[in-house]
Amino acid sequence: MRRLRSAGGGLVLALAVAQPGVGQTPLLLDTLHVAVDSRLASGAGAVQVLDAEELAALPVRSVEEALRWGLGIDLQRRSAAQADLSIRGSTFEQVLVLVDGVRMSDPQTGHFDLDLTVPLDRVERIEILRGPASAVHGADAVGGVVNVVTKDGRGLETTTGVTRVEGGSNKHWSASLDATVPLGAWRLGTGGGFESSDGHRDGTDYRISRASGRLVGPAAGGRAFVEVGHARRKFGADAFYAPYPSYEETRTTTASARWVGRLTGSLVLEPRVSHRVHEDDFILRREDPAFYRNLHDSRQTSGQLLARLPLGGSGALAVGGEWTREALESTNLGDREQDLRAGFAEAVFRVGTAQVQGGVRYDDRDDVGGFASPSASLRWEEGPLGLHASWGRTFRAPTWTERYYQDPANVGTPDLSVERGWAVDVGGELRREERLLAVRAFHRVTKDLIDWARPVEADASVPWETRNVRRATVRGLEAELEGVRWSGITWGVSGTWLTLDAVDAEGFLSKYALRPVHRELLVKGRLDLPDGSWVQAAAADRARVGGGGGLTLDVRLDFPVGQARGYLDVLNLTDAGYPDVTGLPVPGRSFVAGVRTPFGGRRDAPR
Repeated sequence: MRRLRSAGGGLVLALAVAQPGVGQTPLLLDTLHVAVDSRLASGAGAVQVLDAEELAALPVRSVEEALRWGLGIDLQRRSAAQADLSIRGSTFEQVLVLVDGVRMSDPQTGHFDLDLTVPLDRVERIEILRGPASAVHGADAVGGVVNVVTKDGRGLETTTGVTRVEGGSNKHWSASLDATVPLGAWRLGTGGGFESSDGHRDGTDYRISRASGRLVGPAAGGRAFVEVGHARRKFGADAFYAPYPSYEETRTTTASARWVGRLTGSLVLEPRVSHRVHEDDFILRREDPAFYRNLHDSRQTSGQLLARLPLGGSGALAVGGEWTREALESTNLGDREQDLRAGFAEAVFRVGTAQVQGGVRYDDRDDVGGFASPSASLRWEEGPLGLHASWGRTFRAPTWTERYYQDPANVGTPDLSVERGWAVDVGGELRREERLLAVRAFHRVTKDLIDWARPVEADASVPWETRNVRRATVRGLEAELEGVRWSGITWGVSGTWLTLDAVDAEGFLSKYALRPVHRELLVKGRLDLPDGSWVQAAAADRARVGGGGGLTLDVRLDFPVGQARGYLDVLNLTDAGYPDVTGLPVPGRSFVAGVRTPFGGRRDAPR
């Protein structure tokens, strides 16, 4: 079992120049580093990486499911078709989701942030930043950031890929194909898949299709990247957001393009444009669409220009700006449109064994005005020991749903205040080959936290309404031990403990924001067998503020089948029945069996 790697250490510029041979044109290539916490890869943030090998070993079927096994992650799943994501006790609106560095978080509501287009076999790695990142990414990056990085076919000389077919409990079945094709100096990676199930209880059936592609190659003395994706979800949403037998369909379409090249000397430019469309059709009563139906169509168009410059041999500077237009057409929320503008700068310096990073970003928004987000971090390394500390300011503007949405069970408040806050993070790690011991403490303060709530004494017929909680403070401790071998098994153990104190919350029942997971223990163990088979078990024990949570155990047996790999997953082996975010039981014990078959010039099935 390969551990979930924690990033850190070393001043690494975000680009490197490939040394050309005689008669060749030099090309700029992405270095293989974690960049979700900094445009200069400062390594001071609490970053965890799930690489392709770890993802292939987990008993999961999608990016969304894989996130459940990240430290400090609270994946509040309603079904395989819909889930909310929080980090370190944040709300699901306080997490930013990116794909290849492009914003996927939806301006209408965070419920759509994980409506991703990327099939799991398309993923090179998932970067998870725990902690504030408004100085780098702007609004929403309060609890953390998730960046899904897709494969680009680096070093590939022949066509290669993988097919996957599986079936299991609740009439689940799925099929997918992923392939990377050399096109001269360019590489085309593309993949798609379909998944279907009757659901774990009545009214939770789903049909999901995903497709995405990435084209990478030399252009104008630099390197060009073009990404496109489309996903469609049709699913029963019984009691997902309100006590009604609802139904929902969503469609997500994304496209982005960027170029990375050296303008002159050591100055590197990176322009990027992107566009995202999300369509939502929500029916409150599945068998009676005329009773209440919402149609939402949100669009985001963005442009960014980033410049990077080394500062001697011990530092680097990144500066740039971006512009975004967000638009919404909705039968419930009306027609909305706003522009967002931002400028940013970041610098990293190494002084002896210490590394210092500082950055600031200024956002100017049509809806809430301007906000400055500074950050600072310090990292010290001596041999296998590393110590670090970071601080940053954060903000989040209320979404259109929080301000304007209305249905029989939920009512928005137009004059909500902006969430503003700050966070600090300190910790250290000790590394010995594949072994890692790390401990971190964090403290986050949010003023005017936005929550859906209703009076404690109100009955279930009273709708949830959005309100500002004057102040919420989260304090926490994280610890992880990875890569330990004992009794022939490779073990990984990690945990999070946090407390939540809220001012101005008495007398109200919180639907989301004040009910985080306050205790989490994750244990993974992998046993490799002589015949090339292996077994991996992953257990999670979580407890939520206000009740809820429990112990689950997922197991995967992976074994060779000729040139292919077969696998059998047992999910929720303990058959735990604690309530999910809807208040109804989580999916019980289930089984999935599948075959993953590589093809082409490189046999890269997981071992």
